[in-house]
Amino acid sequence: MKKILSIILFILYIFPISAEDKVLNISVSSLDLTLNPFYAYTTTEAQYLSGIYEGLVSYNPKDLSPQPALAESWTLSDDKKTYTFTLRDDIFFDDGEKITSTTFRDSFIKLLTPGTKAEFASLLNIVKNAQKYRTKEITDSSLIGITTNGDKKLIITLEKRAPYFTKILCHHSFTPVPKELLNKKIWQFGEQQSSGPYVLKKYNDKIILSKNKKYWDKNNVYFDTINLLLYRDTDTATKDYNQGKIDWMTGNTINLDKVSDLNTLKVNPLFGTTYYYFNTTYKEYSDPEIRNAISLLVPWNKIRENQYIPAKSLVPTLPDFPQNSVESATNIEKAKEILKKKGYNNGKGISNLIISIPENAYNDDLIATLIKKSVEDNTEIKVEIKKVKYPEFFTINRTEPFTISTLSWIGDFADPLTFLEMWTSNSNLNDSKFSNKEYDKIIKDSSHLEKTERYKELSRAEKILIDDYIVIPISHTPGINVIDTRFIENWFPNILDTHPYKFLKIGKKHVVPGLI
Repeated sequence: MKKILSIILFILYIFPISAEDKVLNISVSSLDLTLNPFYAYTTTEAQYLSGIYEGLVSYNPKDLSPQPALAESWTLSDDKKTYTFTLRDDIFFDDGEKITSTTFRDSFIKLLTPGTKAEFASLLNIVKNAQKYRTKEITDSSLIGITTNGDKKLIITLEKRAPYFTKILCHHSFTPVPKELLNKKIWQFGEQQSSGPYVLKKYNDKIILSKNKKYWDKNNVYFDTINLLLYRDTDTATKDYNQGKIDWMTGNTINLDKVSDLNTLKVNPLFGTTYYYFNTTYKEYSDPEIRNAISLLVPWNKIRENQYIPAKSLVPTLPDFPQNSVESATNIEKAKEILKKKGYNNGKGISNLIISIPENAYNDDLIATLIKKSVEDNTEIKVEIKKVKYPEFFTINRTEPFTISTLSWIGDFADPLTFLEMWTSNSNLNDSKFSNKEYDKIIKDSSHLEKTERYKELSRAEKILIDDYIVIPISHTPGINVIDTRFIENWFPNILDTHPYKFLKIGKKHVVPGLI
Protein backbone atom coordinates (compact mmCIF):
# COMPACT_ATOMS: atom_id res chain seq x y z
CA MET A 1 0.00 0.00 0.00
CA LYS A 2 2.88 2.40 0.81
CA LYS A 3 4.41 1.75 -2.62
CA ILE A 4 1.07 2.36 -4.35
CA LEU A 5 0.56 5.60 -2.38
CA SER A 6 4.07 6.79 -3.34
CA ILE A 7 3.35 6.18 -7.03
CA ILE A 8 0.06 8.08 -6.80
CA LEU A 9 1.77 11.06 -5.15
CA PHE A 10 4.49 11.02 -7.81
CA ILE A 11 1.84 11.04 -10.54
CA LEU A 12 0.03 14.00 -8.95
CA TYR A 13 3.00 16.27 -8.38
CA ILE A 14 5.13 15.92 -11.50
CA PHE A 15 5.29 19.05 -13.70
CA PRO A 16 5.51 19.51 -17.48
CA ILE A 17 9.11 18.92 -18.53
CA SER A 18 9.01 21.29 -21.50
CA ALA A 19 8.07 24.32 -19.42
CA GLU A 20 10.77 23.48 -16.88
CA ASP A 21 13.36 23.73 -19.67
CA LYS A 22 12.00 27.09 -20.85
CA VAL A 23 10.47 25.41 -23.87
CA LEU A 24 6.83 26.04 -24.73
CA ASN A 25 5.00 23.49 -26.90
CA ILE A 26 1.87 24.61 -28.76
CA SER A 27 -0.41 22.40 -30.84
CA VAL A 28 -1.59 24.01 -34.09
CA SER A 29 -3.76 22.79 -36.96
CA SER A 30 -1.82 24.56 -39.71
CA LEU A 31 1.74 25.63 -40.39
CA ASP A 32 0.78 27.70 -43.43
CA LEU A 33 2.50 31.03 -43.01
CA THR A 34 3.03 34.00 -45.29
CA LEU A 35 6.37 35.40 -44.16
CA ASN A 36 6.07 38.74 -45.94
CA PRO A 37 4.04 40.88 -43.50
CA PHE A 38 2.52 42.85 -46.39
CA TYR A 39 0.55 39.76 -47.44
CA ALA A 40 -0.11 37.82 -44.23
CA TYR A 41 -3.88 37.64 -43.98
CA THR A 42 -5.19 35.21 -41.36
CA THR A 43 -5.40 35.50 -37.58
CA THR A 44 -3.28 32.35 -37.30
CA GLU A 45 -0.53 34.06 -39.28
CA ALA A 46 -0.89 37.18 -37.11
CA GLN A 47 -0.30 35.08 -33.99
CA TYR A 48 2.82 33.43 -35.44
CA LEU A 49 4.20 36.73 -36.73
CA SER A 50 3.82 38.31 -33.27
CA GLY A 51 6.81 36.20 -32.33
CA ILE A 52 9.17 37.20 -35.14
CA TYR A 53 8.22 40.75 -36.15
CA GLU A 54 7.75 43.90 -34.10
CA GLY A 55 6.71 47.40 -35.11
CA LEU A 56 6.73 50.84 -33.58
CA VAL A 57 4.19 49.68 -31.02
CA SER A 58 2.83 46.31 -29.91
CA TYR A 59 -0.19 44.94 -28.07
CA ASN A 60 -0.31 44.97 -24.31
CA PRO A 61 -1.11 41.28 -23.64
CA LYS A 62 -3.80 42.06 -21.08
CA ASP A 63 -5.95 44.78 -22.65
CA LEU A 64 -4.54 45.04 -26.22
CA SER A 65 -3.70 48.70 -25.76
CA PRO A 66 -0.71 49.96 -27.81
CA GLN A 67 2.54 50.01 -25.89
CA PRO A 68 6.08 51.05 -26.87
CA ALA A 69 8.01 48.48 -28.90
CA LEU A 70 10.73 49.43 -31.41
CA ALA A 71 9.70 53.02 -30.68
CA GLU A 72 10.52 53.87 -27.09
CA SER A 73 8.07 56.79 -27.07
CA TRP A 74 5.98 59.12 -29.20
CA THR A 75 4.55 62.63 -28.99
CA LEU A 76 1.49 64.20 -30.56
CA SER A 77 1.25 67.71 -32.02
CA ASP A 78 -1.19 70.29 -30.66
CA ASP A 79 -3.60 69.70 -33.54
CA LYS A 80 -3.44 65.91 -32.83
CA LYS A 81 -2.49 65.16 -36.42
CA THR A 82 1.29 64.64 -36.28
CA TYR A 83 2.94 61.75 -34.43
CA THR A 84 6.67 61.82 -33.77
CA PHE A 85 8.03 58.39 -32.87
CA THR A 86 11.44 58.10 -31.20
CA LEU A 87 13.14 54.80 -31.96
CA ARG A 88 15.28 52.87 -29.51
CA ASP A 89 19.07 52.92 -29.89
CA ASP A 90 19.59 49.17 -29.94
CA ILE A 91 17.17 47.81 -32.55
CA PHE A 92 18.42 45.42 -35.23
CA PHE A 93 17.22 42.67 -37.52
CA ASP A 94 18.57 39.31 -36.44
CA ASP A 95 21.31 39.45 -39.10
CA GLY A 96 22.68 42.62 -37.49
CA GLU A 97 21.20 45.19 -39.91
CA LYS A 98 20.34 48.38 -38.02
CA ILE A 99 16.66 49.39 -37.96
CA THR A 100 16.29 53.15 -38.42
CA SER A 101 13.56 55.66 -39.11
CA THR A 102 14.42 55.31 -42.82
CA THR A 103 13.80 51.54 -42.58
CA PHE A 104 10.28 52.27 -41.35
CA ARG A 105 9.63 54.98 -43.91
CA ASP A 106 10.82 52.82 -46.81
CA SER A 107 8.69 49.92 -45.54
CA PHE A 108 5.55 52.04 -45.25
CA ILE A 109 6.06 53.61 -48.68
CA LYS A 110 6.57 50.18 -50.25
CA LEU A 111 3.40 48.95 -48.53
CA LEU A 112 1.48 51.91 -50.04
CA THR A 113 2.96 51.55 -53.53
CA PRO A 114 0.10 50.60 -55.91
CA GLY A 115 1.98 47.67 -57.44
CA THR A 116 2.57 46.10 -54.03
CA LYS A 117 -1.14 45.44 -53.46
CA ALA A 118 -0.52 44.86 -49.76
CA GLU A 119 -3.51 43.33 -47.98
CA PHE A 120 -3.95 45.99 -45.30
CA ALA A 121 -2.41 49.05 -47.00
CA SER A 122 -5.73 50.91 -46.94
CA LEU A 123 -5.55 51.10 -43.14
CA LEU A 124 -3.03 53.89 -43.72
CA ASN A 125 -5.50 55.95 -45.76
CA ILE A 126 -5.69 58.35 -42.83
CA VAL A 127 -2.05 59.33 -43.39
CA LYS A 128 -1.63 62.54 -45.41
CA ASN A 129 -1.71 61.75 -49.16
CA ALA A 130 -1.37 58.00 -48.55
CA GLN A 131 -4.63 57.15 -50.29
CA LYS A 132 -3.83 59.45 -53.22
CA TYR A 133 -0.48 57.73 -53.68
CA ARG A 134 -1.92 54.25 -53.28
CA THR A 135 -4.59 54.94 -55.91
CA LYS A 136 -2.13 56.65 -58.32
CA GLU A 137 -3.71 60.10 -57.95
CA ILE A 138 -0.19 61.29 -57.10
CA THR A 139 3.10 59.56 -57.92
CA ASP A 140 5.58 61.48 -55.74
CA SER A 141 6.10 59.49 -52.53
CA SER A 142 7.75 62.51 -50.86
CA LEU A 143 4.28 64.06 -50.61
CA ILE A 144 3.12 61.31 -48.25
CA GLY A 145 3.00 62.40 -44.60
CA ILE A 146 5.79 60.03 -43.53
CA THR A 147 9.17 61.68 -42.98
CA THR A 148 12.31 61.22 -40.91
CA ASN A 149 14.56 63.38 -38.77
CA GLY A 150 17.84 61.56 -38.32
CA ASP A 151 17.97 57.83 -37.66
CA LYS A 152 15.72 57.88 -34.61
CA LYS A 153 12.76 60.12 -35.46
CA LEU A 154 9.86 58.95 -37.62
CA ILE A 155 7.23 61.62 -38.22
CA ILE A 156 3.75 60.66 -39.45
CA THR A 157 1.18 63.33 -40.32
CA LEU A 158 -2.48 62.41 -40.72
CA GLU A 159 -5.17 63.94 -42.93
CA LYS A 160 -7.36 64.37 -39.86
CA ARG A 161 -6.93 63.49 -36.22
CA ALA A 162 -7.52 59.79 -35.54
CA PRO A 163 -7.37 58.75 -31.87
CA TYR A 164 -7.20 55.07 -32.87
CA PHE A 165 -4.07 55.47 -35.04
CA THR A 166 -1.61 53.75 -32.68
CA LYS A 167 -4.00 50.78 -32.44
CA ILE A 168 -3.64 50.34 -36.20
CA LEU A 169 0.14 50.36 -35.91
CA CYS A 170 0.01 47.24 -33.69
CA HIS A 171 -0.85 45.26 -36.82
CA HIS A 172 1.88 43.07 -38.31
CA SER A 173 1.66 44.85 -41.70
CA PHE A 174 3.38 47.86 -40.19
CA THR A 175 6.59 46.17 -39.11
CA PRO A 176 9.95 47.15 -40.70
CA VAL A 177 11.22 45.21 -43.71
CA PRO A 178 14.97 44.82 -44.42
CA LYS A 179 16.37 46.41 -47.59
CA GLU A 180 17.18 43.17 -49.39
CA LEU A 181 13.60 41.89 -49.05
CA LEU A 182 11.75 45.14 -49.71
CA ASN A 183 11.19 44.43 -53.40
CA LYS A 184 10.63 40.70 -53.07
CA LYS A 185 7.03 39.52 -52.74
CA ILE A 186 7.41 35.85 -51.79
CA TRP A 187 9.85 35.04 -48.99
CA GLN A 188 11.13 31.52 -48.39
CA PHE A 189 11.67 30.07 -44.94
CA GLY A 190 15.16 30.99 -43.84
CA GLU A 191 15.48 34.29 -45.69
CA GLN A 192 13.15 36.37 -43.50
CA GLN A 193 14.79 38.66 -40.92
CA SER A 194 13.37 38.94 -37.44
CA SER A 195 12.77 42.29 -35.74
CA GLY A 196 10.98 40.65 -32.83
CA PRO A 197 11.74 38.37 -29.88
CA TYR A 198 12.21 35.15 -31.87
CA VAL A 199 13.80 33.86 -35.06
CA LEU A 200 11.98 31.21 -37.03
CA LYS A 201 12.79 27.88 -38.65
CA LYS A 202 10.40 25.40 -40.21
CA TYR A 203 10.67 21.63 -40.34
CA ASN A 204 8.19 19.08 -41.71
CA ASP A 205 5.60 19.13 -38.95
CA LYS A 206 6.73 21.98 -36.78
CA ILE A 207 7.90 25.57 -36.64
CA ILE A 208 10.62 26.38 -34.13
CA LEU A 209 10.91 29.85 -32.64
CA SER A 210 14.28 30.46 -30.97
CA LYS A 211 15.13 33.49 -28.88
CA ASN A 212 16.51 36.32 -31.03
CA LYS A 213 19.94 37.30 -29.69
CA LYS A 214 19.73 40.68 -31.44
CA TYR A 215 16.34 41.62 -29.98
CA TRP A 216 16.44 44.82 -27.92
CA ASP A 217 14.48 43.31 -25.00
CA LYS A 218 15.86 39.75 -25.08
CA ASN A 219 16.54 39.74 -21.34
CA ASN A 220 12.81 39.94 -20.67
CA VAL A 221 11.87 37.12 -23.05
CA TYR A 222 11.29 34.05 -20.88
CA PHE A 223 11.06 31.05 -23.21
CA ASP A 224 14.22 30.09 -25.08
CA THR A 225 12.26 28.01 -27.57
CA ILE A 226 8.64 27.84 -28.70
CA ASN A 227 7.58 24.83 -30.77
CA LEU A 228 4.51 25.08 -32.99
CA LEU A 229 3.60 21.43 -33.50
CA LEU A 230 1.28 20.35 -36.30
CA TYR A 231 -1.54 18.01 -35.25
CA ARG A 232 -3.95 16.61 -37.79
CA ASP A 233 -5.91 14.63 -35.22
CA THR A 234 -7.63 16.25 -32.21
CA ASP A 235 -7.58 13.05 -30.14
CA THR A 236 -3.79 12.81 -30.41
CA ALA A 237 -3.28 16.49 -29.58
CA THR A 238 -5.60 16.31 -26.57
CA LYS A 239 -3.93 13.13 -25.33
CA ASP A 240 -0.52 14.79 -25.56
CA TYR A 241 -1.85 17.83 -23.68
CA ASN A 242 -3.26 15.65 -20.92
CA GLN A 243 0.14 13.94 -20.63
CA GLY A 244 2.06 17.22 -20.41
CA LYS A 245 3.68 17.04 -23.85
CA ILE A 246 1.72 20.10 -24.99
CA ASP A 247 1.45 23.31 -22.94
CA TRP A 248 -1.14 25.15 -25.05
CA MET A 249 -3.75 23.73 -27.41
CA THR A 250 -5.26 26.07 -29.98
CA GLY A 251 -8.72 25.99 -31.61
CA ASN A 252 -8.93 23.22 -34.17
CA THR A 253 -6.60 20.81 -32.34
CA ILE A 254 -8.87 20.37 -29.31
CA ASN A 255 -11.24 17.50 -28.51
CA LEU A 256 -13.28 19.19 -25.79
CA ASP A 257 -14.74 15.90 -24.58
CA LYS A 258 -11.31 14.53 -23.69
CA VAL A 259 -9.62 17.48 -21.93
CA SER A 260 -8.77 16.07 -18.49
CA ASP A 261 -8.74 19.39 -16.60
CA LEU A 262 -11.61 21.62 -17.75
CA ASN A 263 -10.24 24.45 -15.60
CA THR A 264 -7.71 24.94 -18.39
CA LEU A 265 -10.38 25.40 -21.08
CA LYS A 266 -10.66 29.06 -22.15
CA VAL A 267 -13.73 30.03 -24.20
CA ASN A 268 -14.50 33.67 -24.89
CA PRO A 269 -16.28 35.69 -27.59
CA LEU A 270 -13.92 37.18 -30.15
CA PHE A 271 -14.16 40.44 -32.03
CA GLY A 272 -15.01 38.35 -35.04
CA THR A 273 -17.86 37.51 -37.39
CA THR A 274 -18.48 34.83 -39.97
CA TYR A 275 -20.53 36.26 -42.79
CA TYR A 276 -21.62 35.63 -46.36
CA TYR A 277 -21.33 38.39 -48.94
CA PHE A 278 -22.37 39.08 -52.54
CA ASN A 279 -20.19 39.94 -55.49
CA THR A 280 -21.78 43.24 -56.49
CA THR A 281 -20.45 43.13 -60.06
CA TYR A 282 -21.44 39.60 -61.05
CA LYS A 283 -24.13 39.60 -63.74
CA GLU A 284 -27.74 40.02 -62.56
CA TYR A 285 -26.67 39.86 -58.93
CA SER A 286 -25.21 43.36 -59.21
CA ASP A 287 -28.81 44.54 -58.69
CA PRO A 288 -29.59 45.01 -54.96
CA GLU A 289 -33.19 43.89 -55.54
CA ILE A 290 -31.99 40.58 -56.98
CA ARG A 291 -29.65 40.21 -53.99
CA ASN A 292 -32.64 40.88 -51.74
CA ALA A 293 -34.64 38.17 -53.51
CA ILE A 294 -31.86 35.62 -53.07
CA SER A 295 -31.54 36.59 -49.41
CA LEU A 296 -35.26 35.99 -48.91
CA LEU A 297 -34.92 32.50 -50.36
CA VAL A 298 -32.27 31.41 -47.88
CA PRO A 299 -33.23 29.81 -44.51
CA TRP A 300 -30.89 32.07 -42.51
CA ASN A 301 -32.55 31.33 -39.17
CA LYS A 302 -32.09 27.59 -39.73
CA ILE A 303 -28.46 28.26 -40.62
CA ARG A 304 -27.87 30.42 -37.55
CA GLU A 305 -29.43 27.96 -35.10
CA ASN A 306 -26.45 25.63 -35.67
CA GLN A 307 -23.90 28.30 -34.67
CA TYR A 308 -22.22 28.83 -31.28
CA ILE A 309 -23.02 32.54 -31.22
CA PRO A 310 -25.60 33.47 -33.89
CA ALA A 311 -25.05 36.93 -35.41
CA LYS A 312 -27.38 39.53 -36.84
CA SER A 313 -24.80 42.29 -37.19
CA LEU A 314 -21.43 42.53 -38.91
CA VAL A 315 -19.70 44.42 -36.10
CA PRO A 316 -19.74 42.33 -32.90
CA THR A 317 -21.10 43.82 -29.70
CA LEU A 318 -18.85 46.65 -28.58
CA PRO A 319 -19.50 49.11 -25.72
CA ASP A 320 -21.13 52.33 -27.02
CA PHE A 321 -21.42 51.08 -30.60
CA PRO A 322 -25.07 51.29 -31.83
CA GLN A 323 -25.95 47.79 -32.99
CA ASN A 324 -27.68 47.12 -36.29
CA SER A 325 -29.72 44.01 -36.91
CA VAL A 326 -30.25 42.09 -40.14
CA GLU A 327 -33.85 41.35 -41.06
CA SER A 328 -33.40 37.78 -42.18
CA ALA A 329 -36.80 36.11 -42.15
CA THR A 330 -37.21 33.75 -45.10
CA ASN A 331 -40.03 34.86 -47.40
CA ILE A 332 -40.35 32.74 -50.54
CA GLU A 333 -43.41 34.53 -51.92
CA LYS A 334 -41.85 37.98 -51.59
CA ALA A 335 -38.66 36.70 -53.24
CA LYS A 336 -40.69 35.43 -56.21
CA GLU A 337 -42.56 38.75 -56.47
CA ILE A 338 -39.26 40.63 -56.71
CA LEU A 339 -37.89 38.24 -59.33
CA LYS A 340 -41.06 38.53 -61.40
CA LYS A 341 -41.00 42.34 -61.19
CA LYS A 342 -37.40 42.32 -62.43
CA GLY A 343 -38.36 40.16 -65.43
CA TYR A 344 -37.24 36.78 -64.08
CA ASN A 345 -40.45 34.90 -63.41
CA ASN A 346 -39.64 32.20 -60.86
CA GLY A 347 -35.96 33.02 -61.45
CA LYS A 348 -36.02 31.84 -65.08
CA GLY A 349 -33.25 33.45 -67.10
CA ILE A 350 -30.96 34.34 -64.19
CA SER A 351 -27.37 33.15 -64.42
CA ASN A 352 -26.25 30.30 -62.19
CA LEU A 353 -25.65 31.30 -58.59
CA ILE A 354 -22.04 30.40 -57.71
CA ILE A 355 -21.23 29.87 -54.02
CA SER A 356 -17.49 29.98 -53.32
CA ILE A 357 -16.46 28.26 -50.09
CA PRO A 358 -13.25 26.80 -48.62
CA GLU A 359 -12.62 23.10 -49.14
CA ASN A 360 -13.00 20.73 -46.17
CA ALA A 361 -14.93 23.27 -44.09
CA TYR A 362 -17.88 21.39 -42.58
CA ASN A 363 -19.87 24.44 -41.50
CA ASP A 364 -19.52 26.21 -44.84
CA ASP A 365 -20.40 23.03 -46.70
CA LEU A 366 -23.56 22.70 -44.62
CA ILE A 367 -24.57 26.33 -45.21
CA ALA A 368 -23.87 26.20 -48.95
CA THR A 369 -25.92 23.00 -49.24
CA LEU A 370 -28.86 24.62 -47.43
CA ILE A 371 -28.68 27.66 -49.73
CA LYS A 372 -28.54 25.45 -52.84
CA LYS A 373 -31.49 23.34 -51.74
CA SER A 374 -33.71 26.29 -50.85
CA VAL A 375 -32.96 28.27 -54.01
CA GLU A 376 -33.34 25.30 -56.36
CA ASP A 377 -36.47 23.93 -54.58
CA ASN A 378 -38.28 27.25 -54.90
CA THR A 379 -37.02 28.74 -58.19
CA GLU A 380 -35.55 27.75 -61.53
CA ILE A 381 -32.16 29.23 -60.56
CA LYS A 382 -29.34 26.71 -60.66
CA VAL A 383 -26.75 26.78 -57.86
CA GLU A 384 -23.12 25.77 -58.19
CA ILE A 385 -20.96 25.17 -55.09
CA LYS A 386 -17.29 25.88 -55.83
CA LYS A 387 -14.85 24.55 -53.22
CA VAL A 388 -11.37 26.06 -53.07
CA LYS A 389 -8.32 24.79 -51.19
CA TYR A 390 -6.59 26.83 -48.51
CA PRO A 391 -4.82 29.23 -48.70
CA GLU A 392 -5.86 30.06 -52.29
CA PHE A 393 -9.42 30.61 -51.08
CA PHE A 394 -8.51 33.94 -49.47
CA THR A 395 -7.55 35.54 -52.79
CA ILE A 396 -9.27 33.55 -55.53
CA ASN A 397 -12.47 35.62 -55.40
CA ARG A 398 -10.49 38.59 -56.68
CA THR A 399 -9.91 36.95 -60.03
CA GLU A 400 -12.54 34.22 -60.54
CA PRO A 401 -16.33 34.61 -60.85
CA PHE A 402 -18.62 34.02 -57.88
CA THR A 403 -22.01 35.19 -56.65
CA ILE A 404 -21.77 34.56 -52.91
CA SER A 405 -18.77 33.77 -50.74
CA THR A 406 -17.88 33.65 -47.08
CA LEU A 407 -15.27 34.85 -44.65
CA SER A 408 -14.61 34.57 -40.93
CA TRP A 409 -13.14 37.92 -40.03
CA ILE A 410 -11.48 38.68 -36.69
CA GLY A 411 -10.76 42.36 -36.16
CA ASP A 412 -7.18 43.53 -36.50
CA PHE A 413 -7.68 46.01 -33.67
CA ALA A 414 -10.53 46.58 -31.21
CA ASP A 415 -12.47 49.13 -33.22
CA PRO A 416 -15.49 48.95 -35.61
CA LEU A 417 -13.33 50.36 -38.39
CA THR A 418 -11.57 47.02 -38.76
CA PHE A 419 -14.88 45.55 -40.02
CA LEU A 420 -15.96 48.54 -42.08
CA GLU A 421 -12.91 50.06 -43.76
CA MET A 422 -12.44 46.92 -45.87
CA TRP A 423 -15.68 47.68 -47.79
CA THR A 424 -14.53 51.07 -49.07
CA SER A 425 -14.24 51.42 -52.84
CA ASN A 426 -10.44 51.34 -52.97
CA SER A 427 -9.72 48.79 -50.24
CA ASN A 428 -7.51 45.87 -51.27
CA LEU A 429 -9.70 43.67 -49.06
CA ASN A 430 -12.97 44.56 -50.82
CA ASP A 431 -13.62 41.25 -52.60
CA SER A 432 -17.31 42.10 -53.04
CA LYS A 433 -16.28 45.06 -55.24
CA PHE A 434 -18.90 47.09 -53.40
CA SER A 435 -18.69 50.82 -54.18
CA ASN A 436 -20.80 53.50 -52.57
CA LYS A 437 -19.81 57.18 -52.39
CA GLU A 438 -21.89 57.86 -49.28
CA TYR A 439 -20.30 54.87 -47.53
CA ASP A 440 -16.79 56.01 -48.46
CA LYS A 441 -17.53 59.52 -47.23
CA ILE A 442 -18.79 58.30 -43.85
CA ILE A 443 -15.67 56.20 -43.30
CA LYS A 444 -13.37 59.07 -44.30
CA ASP A 445 -15.17 61.92 -42.51
CA SER A 446 -15.74 60.06 -39.24
CA SER A 447 -12.04 59.49 -38.51
CA HIS A 448 -11.51 62.74 -36.57
CA LEU A 449 -14.68 62.53 -34.46
CA GLU A 450 -14.74 61.71 -30.78
CA LYS A 451 -15.63 58.15 -29.88
CA THR A 452 -19.43 58.45 -29.39
CA GLU A 453 -20.07 60.48 -32.53
CA ARG A 454 -17.63 58.42 -34.55
CA TYR A 455 -19.34 55.20 -33.49
CA LYS A 456 -22.72 56.60 -34.55
CA GLU A 457 -21.38 57.39 -38.01
CA LEU A 458 -19.71 54.00 -38.37
CA SER A 459 -22.96 52.32 -37.35
CA ARG A 460 -24.66 54.25 -40.13
CA ALA A 461 -22.08 52.88 -42.57
CA GLU A 462 -22.73 49.33 -41.39
CA LYS A 463 -26.45 49.83 -42.04
CA ILE A 464 -25.70 50.70 -45.67
CA LEU A 465 -23.95 47.33 -46.10
CA ILE A 466 -26.92 45.54 -44.57
CA ASP A 467 -29.66 47.50 -46.39
CA ASP A 468 -27.90 47.03 -49.74
CA TYR A 469 -27.74 43.25 -49.19
CA ILE A 470 -23.96 43.21 -49.41
CA VAL A 471 -23.20 41.25 -46.25
CA ILE A 472 -25.23 38.71 -44.28
CA PRO A 473 -23.80 37.90 -40.81
CA ILE A 474 -24.02 34.28 -39.68
CA SER A 475 -22.20 33.96 -36.37
CA HIS A 476 -19.78 35.65 -34.03
CA THR A 477 -16.61 33.72 -33.52
CA PRO A 478 -15.72 32.09 -30.18
CA GLY A 479 -12.10 31.84 -29.12
CA ILE A 480 -11.28 28.35 -27.83
CA ASN A 481 -7.94 27.52 -26.23
CA VAL A 482 -6.69 25.08 -23.63
CA ILE A 483 -3.88 26.40 -21.45
CA ASP A 484 -3.20 26.35 -17.72
CA THR A 485 -2.93 30.02 -16.79
CA ARG A 486 -2.27 29.01 -13.19
CA PHE A 487 1.04 27.78 -14.55
CA ILE A 488 1.75 29.98 -17.59
CA GLU A 489 1.48 33.70 -16.90
CA ASN A 490 0.54 36.66 -19.11
CA TRP A 491 -1.86 34.69 -21.29
CA PHE A 492 -5.20 36.51 -21.21
CA PRO A 493 -8.45 35.79 -23.07
CA ASN A 494 -9.16 38.73 -25.38
CA ILE A 495 -11.44 39.67 -28.24
CA LEU A 496 -8.69 39.37 -30.89
CA ASP A 497 -7.40 36.00 -29.63
CA THR A 498 -3.93 37.53 -29.83
CA HIS A 499 -1.38 36.38 -27.27
CA PRO A 500 2.10 37.84 -27.91
CA TYR A 501 4.67 35.11 -27.30
CA LYS A 502 7.14 37.59 -25.84
CA PHE A 503 5.23 38.03 -22.59
CA LEU A 504 4.49 34.38 -21.78
CA LYS A 505 6.40 32.89 -18.87
CA ILE A 506 6.23 30.29 -16.12
CA GLY A 507 4.78 31.58 -12.89
CA LYS A 508 4.14 29.56 -9.78
CA LYS A 509 4.20 25.82 -10.34
CA HIS A 510 0.84 24.12 -10.45
CA VAL A 511 -0.09 20.49 -9.95
CA VAL A 512 -1.25 18.79 -13.12
CA PRO A 513 -3.81 16.18 -11.97
CA GLY A 514 -3.38 12.68 -13.36
CA LEU A 515 -0.15 13.43 -15.25
CA ILE A 516 2.23 10.50 -15.49
